[in-house]
Amino acid sequence: MKGKIILIVLGVVLAIGCWLAHYTRSAVAADANATSDNGALLREITALRADITLLRADIGTLRAELARNADPSVTTGPSIAFTSVPRAGGGADTRGDIAGRVQGVDKPETYRIVLYTHTDLWYVQPLIAEPFTAIDGKGNWENWTHLGTSYAALLVRPTFKPKAQIVELPDVGGDVVAVMQAPAAK
Repeated sequence: MKGKIILIVLGVVLAIGCWLAHYTRSAVAADANATSDNGALLREITALRADITLLRADIGTLRAELARNADPSVTTGPSIAFTSVPRAGGGADTRGDIAGRVQGVDKPETYRIVLYTHTDLWYVQPLIAEPFTAIDGKGNWENWTHLGTSYAALLVRPTFKPKAQIVELPDVGGDVVAVMQAPAAK
């Protein structure tokens, strides 16, 4: 019963977050002629989108945890966990190490990780010309990244074509097998 209540609460939180995202997009579109406040409003919308993305990731993690607690034999599918996340920062001359592990896929070495760092947008890491991070046979991966406010890892099939910059992280589906986001280390 407790698990059902948590899922309902999480669903309501996600619905409110989605409504806020839709409302703010509509407000920006209706007020496209505003001048001085547009920059601040757009920054706030970007921050709200990042918060919503974090909420979605947290809800997914909580659902998986509830399923495991209810029945340890339940498998939750492919997943990514960070084992090392760099501190916050920004700029082309900043770097940090990032690492993690994938689970729930056969032959993890046949998949790739695509890293993104968030500042004002999500930027592919470590370089546009080198967007893929290899995964070893045990599911471990590591690379370096430019510093940002948060970090994301996408577990993808080798046919995935990463974009250099994105506003929002992609949903799972197609060539995207799993998505995980983490704030910068304190």
